[in-house]
Amino acid sequence: MKEAASLQSECQPLPHQQTRKRGCGVNHYTMRRVPFQAGWQSNRKGRTELDQSIVNFLESRTKDIARSLRKSDAAYALAAERTALLYEQIDDILQSEQDLFISAGDCLNFREYGELMRQSDAILRRELYRQGVLDGVRLLSRAGVWT
Repeated sequence: MKEAASLQSECQPLPHQQTRKRGCGVNHYTMRRVPFQAGWQSNRKGRTELDQSIVNFLESRTKDIARSLRKSDAAYALAAERTALLYEQIDDILQSEQDLFISAGDCLNFREYGELMRQSDAILRRELYRQGVLDGVRLLSRAGVWT
């Protein structure tokens, strides 16, 4: 349905039938389809491959930045290490599919786990934003747009 609407919006009037037809206060035009340009892919395979390449690049870049943060930022490294330890303690509760009771210690572990996840996520987001800006400036300077 969307493709039909987009094709109709891209259509041009036929050269020999450019007269307008009036009916109920709406102008009607006879339209023809514009042929596909050379190199245009009618399927989405090329687009899907490009999208997947971008996702793979971003995931690998995010992992690289997180790895470098563990080495350079003590707060992030401590939060990541403590989060991993807490996850081991609460993993049984998370995987359980039965009704269960949580002890006060487990409740504190959940709370601390959530706080540490938010803290490490904030640090990672800040670094991703900073690296994104730096990568963008580097790309623009290589292209000669930004000197």
